Amino acid sequence: LKHTGPLTVRALNGGDMVVDNELSTSSGQIRVLQLNHPSGIKTIEFIGTNICIETICRFCSFTPPPTPVPTIVIPETGCLSADTLFSASALSLQTVHLGPVFFRQAIDEATSPVPLDVVDCSGNGSLDVSIPWSGANAVLPARMDVSGLCGPSFPRSLSLTVSHMDVCILHAFDKSGNEVDSATASESGNSQVLDLNALPGIAYVEFEGSLICVEEVCWDCENIGGMETPTPTFTPVPPPAGCVFVQGILENEGFGFDEIDLGSLIVSQAILPEGTPVGLNVVDCLMNTRLDIAIPWSGTDALERAAIQFDVNFCIHHPPQVIEISLAHQDSCLLHGFDQFGNEVVTATATSSSELQVLTLEHPDGIQRIEFEGAEICVGGICWDCTKVGLPTPTFTPTATFTETSTFTPTATETPTPTVTPTPIETITPTPTPDFDFNEDLIVNTFDLIEILNRIREGTLDPSILFEFLQFWFDNQPPGKGG
Repeated sequence: LKHTGPLTVRALNGGDMVVDNELSTSSGQIRVLQLNHPSGIKTIEFIGTNICIETICRFCSFTPPPTPVPTIVIPETGCLSADTLFSASALSLQTVHLGPVFFRQAIDEATSPVPLDVVDCSGNGSLDVSIPWSGANAVLPARMDVSGLCGPSFPRSLSLTVSHMDVCILHAFDKSGNEVDSATASESGNSQVLDLNALPGIAYVEFEGSLICVEEVCWDCENIGGMETPTPTFTPVPPPAGCVFVQGILENEGFGFDEIDLGSLIVSQAILPEGTPVGLNVVDCLMNTRLDIAIPWSGTDALERAAIQFDVNFCIHHPPQVIEISLAHQDSCLLHGFDQFGNEVVTATATSSSELQVLTLEHPDGIQRIEFEGAEICVGGICWDCTKVGLPTPTFTPTATFTETSTFTPTATETPTPTVTPTPIETITPTPTPDFDFNEDLIVNTFDLIEILNRIREGTLDPSILFEFLQFWFDNQPPGKGG
């Protein structure tokens, strides 16, 4: 397109929230403006004059621009007013655009619009946004959208300078449409500041009342009420078995991350063959009202594939042996598991269904790194189990239940020697004495006993091995160490 005056182009999603914008100064030359958002763009708004559109191109697969160069930089804190963007009054407007902030008119109970005005309604000599009516019974209340203020996030703090001649109540909503804060103006008709705060961020504000005059809008993208948001802390040693989700670690959506630190593991982006990074996104791509990790692309020809990296000592002395990843995809997904020496030891392939599924990777030597191969992958959670350490293939077949009696006769050295007389319900064929170092740490100790008990409960080990282990244990204790 080309244009001869200042131009703002805004992209709105299906919920009429601003998800991207471009500002352009007058050049008189043909130029290309690009708007992107992974959840899709439903509407494009043009704010300007003398605009000539030559071509419109659309892409259904979202790939971030290789080297995005922002055309507008919005500070993390700042203020806007109609007086800074309007040089003269304007009447009967459906919307009022103040750069990244825009106001929408109300629709009354008779479905008639109640237009906005840009006038000096405060009487202070500056232009303001006037909201004539936005009653509690409005079909659509007057609304101020601030979703374009803080990039992929939303402002955590808003301060509106207002005056009114009747009633003025502000209702703040997050991106999911949940009311997160409200503020009510006093009865005075003088100017006053109303504060709205919410940790998840404020996407828009609805007005309730009439004869409302908005003089100034101020915001803070990071802090709430001037208080700095505490940085999340993570436990340095993860539990033996557990799961981690991006929800609760990151609080807001975000785009173009080179890596995402989940405290106990790191998810990294893919690199295109020519060296361009394909950033990770934090969005609700599973559509379950929780934040997930979106991997736009990680192809077979990637210079580096998107990956999950575990520390070599994640499970105290080794990487986890079992990893489960809940995910969905719109194209394809293959997982490659590597041990701590960089050898590929296991793979898992997702089904062609786009539904949520769980892929399991398991290897006795541990899995330190998982690489993704595919595109349009959404990772919901990552789980691990450190307790299955070097499990040997079971060589004992579970048999019928049996009862046993045990008598312990002290020896001359006072070392108890167990005498075990199993009384099976049916005959049990004796099995060879195995290597009792079940956890393969080169010593036989109580940790091997714990492993035996766990495997007996799982039904993968003949209970008779417990007595063989105890006999081995007592026979190999030094004098005086029988217990």
